[in-house]
Amino acid sequence: MAFVDDLGLQLLLIGLVALTIFYVGVRSYIRYRTGGNDKAMSELKSSAPILGILGSIVLLIGLWGEITWPLFTGTAGVRYNILFYDPTLLFGIILLGFALTLAYGLRTQYVGLFAVGAGVITIFYGVQGYNLGMTKEPLALLGLYVAFGGAGIFTFPATLMIDRMLSARSAPSESASKKEVGIAAGTLMVAAHAQKVVGQAKYRLGIASNLSFALFLLFMIGAAALAFMIGLEAIPQHLASAP
Repeated sequence: MAFVDDLGLQLLLIGLVALTIFYVGVRSYIRYRTGGNDKAMSELKSSAPILGILGSIVLLIGLWGEITWPLFTGTAGVRYNILFYDPTLLFGIILLGFALTLAYGLRTQYVGLFAVGAGVITIFYGVQGYNLGMTKEPLALLGLYVAFGGAGIFTFPATLMIDRMLSARSAPSESASKKEVGIAAGTLMVAAHAQKVVGQAKYRLGIASNLSFALFLLFMIGAAALAFMIGLEAIPQHLASAP
């Protein structure tokens, strides 16, 4: 069986995924600031199909790499199998899990908790790869793994924010409760407006939430940039010779 080198595709793919997540995050935050929780959740839910497709592809590549790449045991390439495809597999699980929870309106924080562990593992792999000089650009490798690992760690507070928005959407309104006991329509309108104001205040993002989400976006766009840079540099080298 011929040796298949997909590192260029893998790097560009995870770069595109990171860029997509960054765009979804920015769009959702803008919708939250301009339209509230419902608009933000609608934006997030609309991203579930593409995130699910991308997550499935990343997961399949990770599984394939774990099983088949490289084909020749005893070579230096075995180390690259561990270095590249372990984090890829974890990334695919996170993406697919997050997409499914969004699509079905489930709590996302469990995916976020898994992402914290995966982020720490990814940073550990990057540090080890840097210390062992396993690539021609060890500093770029370290930056890539730290960026993806940091994004994974800050996924957890981001999912807590999403879950609060989900709770706000599913909470029974005060106006509905009063309607059941026969309150007049005019009073219902006042109560509904008051409930809306109270709900917005209760689920408004604080300084810590805004800061953690900003760090999540910063790590994610950094990961995208580094993945594109390394991938575009690696393609000519890997076309010339296998790693």
